[in-house]
Amino acid sequence: MLENDQRCSLCWTLRLNKAAEYASKNGFDGFTSTLFISPYQDHQEMKAIALKAQQQHSVAFFYDDFRSGFRESHRRSKEMGLYHQKYCGCIYSERERSKKTYGREQRAEVE
Repeated sequence: MLENDQRCSLCWTLRLNKAAEYASKNGFDGFTSTLFISPYQDHQEMKAIALKAQQQHSVAFFYDDFRSGFRESHRRSKEMGLYHQKYCGCIYSERERSKKTYGREQRAEVE
């Protein structure tokens, strides 16, 4: 199995290239990713990957450090009853999240 940093890089490359490709093929001015709101993602590496995708697909990459809105986005999505995913989206991240949740449930039953 790949280490976290390797699998994340592969995932970011896939996602950002798909976003750039879609933007280019559909006449958009640029592309970005919702991953840029997460304080848990490596913004520097994601930006480097996105800049390569920008060149490859001839479409502008828009970067902004959206992390300052992270907590507010959680609060507002909860208020509105919207689904808010508690992991990045890959199966490995989901497994890690599930283990943590399951562990808390197990501890609560014991106490």
